Amino acid sequence: SIGLPEALKVWCGIRHNLSWHYSRHREPSVFASFLMSDRRDCFRVSENEHGERATYARFPFHPGELVYTVQGEASKTRTRESIEVGPGQHVEDAYALYLNHSFAPNLRLEGRHIYALNRIEEGEELTFDYLETESEIASPFVCHDTGRTVDSEACKS
Repeated sequence: SIGLPEALKVWCGIRHNLSWHYSRHREPSVFASFLMSDRRDCFRVSENEHGERATYARFPFHPGELVYTVQGEASKTRTRESIEVGPGQHVEDAYALYLNHSFAPNLRLEGRHIYALNRIEEGEELTFDYLETESEIASPFVCHDTGRTVDSEACKS
């Protein structure tokens, strides 16, 4: 008998292998698509070095691998916590909520699908460039790493 942490690691590994295989072949079965879309158990949320909540990988991801599919009902309302998944479509998702901005991200968004840009190691913070997906920034801020402003004007440049 194995404990819950070991079982979770095995489950994440199975889903990870399916995702890697099907992201390479782009022909997932309905069952495999379901397994790949909801991978919340394969992340952990904790505080980063800036004191912000952040999402971290529980295992490595390969470049181009489907990491997650944003879940939730789309709304026309932009919020500080939403991700723009299409024109006028903003979604608040419990795990995507803690994907922080970076000008050197390890993820890219294509609609609701989030892919690894490069190899992501276990325990690495997951980030994406907000200026690549958002047409406007609901709550402007200054990037910790670069000192650059992330605001609606930056989205247009």
